[in-house]
Amino acid sequence: MHRRLCFALLLLSAALFGEKHSTTVKTKIKAAAAADQAGDLVEARRLLTEARTEEPQSIDVLAALARLARQECRWDDGLLLLKEAQALSPRQRLSPAAQHEVYFMDTSRLHAPPGIYCGPTSRMTPPMPLQRVPIRGACETEPVSLWVLISPEGVVEQLVPLPDGSSGHCADVATKTVSQWRFQPIVANGRRVRVAFTLSLHR
Repeated sequence: MHRRLCFALLLLSAALFGEKHSTTVKTKIKAAAAADQAGDLVEARRLLTEARTEEPQSIDVLAALARLARQECRWDDGLLLLKEAQALSPRQRLSPAAQHEVYFMDTSRLHAPPGIYCGPTSRMTPPMPLQRVPIRGACETEPVSLWVLISPEGVVEQLVPLPDGSSGHCADVATKTVSQWRFQPIVANGRRVRVAFTLSLHR
């Protein structure tokens, strides 16, 4: 629940796929992370695009560009980048974190309304439930992931179960239960925002 995705951490995870980068590309990846933390997504994109030109088959760079696309609400671009990364990865499989990004962006592409906040998570308060109805019965410990859209007031506006392998019944139970939750309003850049995020239960 305290999941606070940080683009900078993803950028610096060069060891994730065991890739080795040139000194120049390493420098650009770190500089892009710093630009992201400063809220300069244009500069971060420029640096990562240059890094991709130098190392076009780098899974790390593709994944970082996909994460940046997510922060700019460019869902289709992010999905294409992750598909490229998947094609280059061993056995054509993504890491669990990257596969989760695919689920999130594909769901956002279909359900996210215009005007939601997608920007740097470093400038956003994390989603925290204020009123939480517990899940009861056989689904009490079943792992479920939900795509959650909340209003600037913290009201749940939409819920979509993510295809993470949980049973359809427990996904329905979780959806009905979380729809009753109330969240602390999320603040980004000093104002309340409408935002979508992933809520992972019992993971």
